[in-house]
Amino acid sequence: MYLIIADHFHRLGYDTRIDSPQQNGIKFDLLKGWTIDVAGMRKRGGTPEVIAVEAKNDLGAQSVTQAISQAEMYKNVCTKVYVAFPGKHLGLKENKEVTTEIQELCETKGIGLLSVRRECKEIVKATSLPLRIHMYNDIVNQFKGTARHFEGFDVEDFARAYVDGDSEYVRHKFGLLAEELNDKLAPRELYLSHSVRGTNWWYSYSRKLRVGERYYNIPHFTLSLRDDGVVMELITRDKAHLSRFKKNIKKKWKRFISVMMSLKTSRFRYDISVLENVHVKGYVTNTASSYEVNSKYLNRERVSRLVESLTEVAGNAWLMIECPFHMANDEVKSRELVDSLGKIVDELRPIYEFIIQQ
Repeated sequence: MYLIIADHFHRLGYDTRIDSPQQNGIKFDLLKGWTIDVAGMRKRGGTPEVIAVEAKNDLGAQSVTQAISQAEMYKNVCTKVYVAFPGKHLGLKENKEVTTEIQELCETKGIGLLSVRRECKEIVKATSLPLRIHMYNDIVNQFKGTARHFEGFDVEDFARAYVDGDSEYVRHKFGLLAEELNDKLAPRELYLSHSVRGTNWWYSYSRKLRVGERYYNIPHFTLSLRDDGVVMELITRDKAHLSRFKKNIKKKWKRFISVMMSLKTSRFRYDISVLENVHVKGYVTNTASSYEVNSKYLNRERVSRLVESLTEVAGNAWLMIECPFHMANDEVKSRELVDSLGKIVDELRPIYEFIIQQ
């Protein structure tokens, strides 16, 4: 019954969880750790809708009483609650009286009634319920912490990411984004090569590392989660690669100008910087900007100045091209972000090729 019920709500747009060893069920922690038989969540507008279904496989007095009482408890944490029974039992003549009694109870209490056969049929519609918000938030966070696909960030996620005890499901969500981006980049021969999840959260993608090779010594793309949004970067900081980069630019100057100017007409905004960096410790550096230009203001003169500044930096030079997605951006709140990040890599790929070309 669980799978049929879950499929029914999945077709209505809900992300569903069932109580089984194979899935992470949603627990009602404030009531003896009960796991809801079938739970679902979907986002419509600002507040997610959360439903709970208590399913029983017979119409015995104990089963009916338990189903109704547990559904009553689930009203504390859900926007709609249901009870479900096998359709073959609800339809029997000898059960007509008890079926009528269940329907009347459900209508009185605002509980939905589902008849389950090969498909699920709603006999009594569930009433939308007021919420005890702190208990409801616990259920929502469980959904987010057990999500199987990246479905976007909420604005609140960016603040929660750096608050102890409130960051696990955001970490999980960011990990899903990183994994799905990895699947998208693998055909481009770019693979997840490093991750950091401490004070700063980011994942890096590069060609496959050789034995003893470190990700930061080769050109790489980095996906970062910050308190104001998500950033995709192309970073090069190795002297050998930057030296080769400048030689390749000199050999194919017209081609390089064309590649850089294509960023000007992109729908994405790129911040292109040459930085002088001093390593302090671990992942900490002191940074001074030597030259910076926004892709919307690129012209031949600014591209020339960018290349010149790579030579002028006295210390360790970095070339960094960033594409920020502010937390208020609609793409950040949906699966569209994965596709957008892939498009950014495609747009920056010609520059990446200039850097790695032997």
